[in-house]
Parts: sequence; C-alpha cells; structure tokens
Amino acid sequence: MNKKDQVVVFDPDISLIDHLRKISGVRVNQQRGETVVMIRGSNTIIGNNSALFVVNGRPIGQSFRQLESTVSVSDIRRINVYKGMEATNRYGMRAGAGVVEITTK
Repeated sequence: MNKKDQVVVFDPDISLIDHLRKISGVRVNQQRGETVVMIRGSNTIIGNNSALFVVNGRPIGQSFRQLESTVSVSDIRRINVYKGMEATNRYGMRAGAGVVEITTK
C-alpha cells in the first residue's frame, strides 16, 4: 500500500460522513443537495472529481446517496482511501479522482 493511502477502522458510533471527514486529504461537501466526497491531489479533467465508492471490491459509483443505500453503517468494518496510481491500478480510469473502499463484516 502506498504510504499516502489510509486505512480507517470503522467505529459504528460515528457516522460515515464523520469518518470520512477525519481522514487526512478527504473533503466532504454539499453541492446542490448532494454529498460529494473528494480526495486531495486526485483530480480528473474528464467527468467529475468525486471519489469512486467501492464496497467489498465492487465499484458502485460516485454517488454518496447510492453508497448509503448500498451499505448499512453498522456493517462497515474498514475504510481504505486510495489516490493516484494506486487507485487507477486497482479500479481503472474511473478511479482517477481517488477511491473510498469499504469493507463490510
């Protein structure tokens, strides 16, 4: 794992958004009523700059709303954050803005 990448052990007493806000380099913003998660230093000139969400190795897209409907907060075990070449090596060009990888119990 690249030393710039981070792993967070999930605490079920803290919301997913609050966990993401605690990770260095991760920004969580509200844009037009949508929660947008961006990883510092990972941008793409095509598409949007939202991180790709992956649950148990399965990419689910860049919508935080879709992430919330896919995974129950109480089931999360770990959150990994990847950016740069590590993200694109793992998940291809759609991960150009970084990856928030969630592992469940």
